[in-house]
Amino acid sequence: MANGKFSAGRAILVMFIGAIVATVFLGSIATTIVGDTSTITRANTTLVIPVVNTTTSLDGREIVGSMIVINLTGADVSTTFDTTDKLVNGLLTVAITSNDTSVDRTSPGTNINVSYTANPDGFVGATARGVTLLILIFAALAILIFVIVILFDRNSALFEMVKNFGGK
Repeated sequence: MANGKFSAGRAILVMFIGAIVATVFLGSIATTIVGDTSTITRANTTLVIPVVNTTTSLDGREIVGSMIVINLTGADVSTTFDTTDKLVNGLLTVAITSNDTSVDRTSPGTNINVSYTANPDGFVGATARGVTLLILIFAALAILIFVIVILFDRNSALFEMVKNFGGK
């Protein structure tokens, strides 16, 4: 810092380090937004049939569409199971419950295959999806503003260099 001004090299270094750190944060924010606004698909997930009238929690927060349940013989036994979203320990979750009619076709303790599409835990609904995208846009603008402020800081020799570019 000579004469109260940062050197051009120091300003460039701060600018690039700041931009790199901000870009890393921007990447993690974008990954989170994509994960929280996309559905998950589980195909042929094997699980053990629970005892009658007990609930087994599966991945996801709420079912999108319908769940398909196939027994070991390949028969569709979806109607013998209650496949809805339930509150389990205070959280909305995808759940499967074997009801009384499931004992006739499949017995508790045997395997079944479950296929479904669901919204993940932390899913952001349609109304809030626009706001999450705005977060990403404002983060990108913050990076740009950071670089511009560093570039045009009047106490920086980098500012003098840019101001005199192409001059004398």
